[in-house]
Amino acid sequence: MKSAVRKPILTIAAVVALFVSAPQIFAQQDAPPAQDQAGRHRRSPDEVVDMLDSKLSLSDDQKAKIKPVIEERQQKIQALSDSSGRRRKKARQMKSIMEDSDKKISAILTEEQRQKYKEVKDQMREQAKARRQERNSQN
Repeated sequence: MKSAVRKPILTIAAVVALFVSAPQIFAQQDAPPAQDQAGRHRRSPDEVVDMLDSKLSLSDDQKAKIKPVIEERQQKIQALSDSSGRRRKKARQMKSIMEDSDKKISAILTEEQRQKYKEVKDQMREQAKARRQERNSQN
């Protein structure tokens, strides 16, 4: 029974981790990014905006509007990561943070950019799924 309950929790955690790490997957920067407490790479809001710009061809106005959304998202995620609590609850809160910021970002984008943004997120989700399956097959 524990295994059956654990699988959905791990899936949620993996999806959340995907959204958190999404900028690293697509950013191609020479400078090494900062690391969080778990040793994962963490991009600055400017780096995230630059990555989005490279994928979506953002206007200067869009960049200026998206940067505070990214900053707020990163602050909330960091605060959640630093807090204690149950993993499942934190995973739900993390998912909520990501959905909220995605809605704010989508509202700033043109219809064409929204479609590309969705495609990029779908591609990242598929890559994470493939990595999970590869890890599971090794165990």
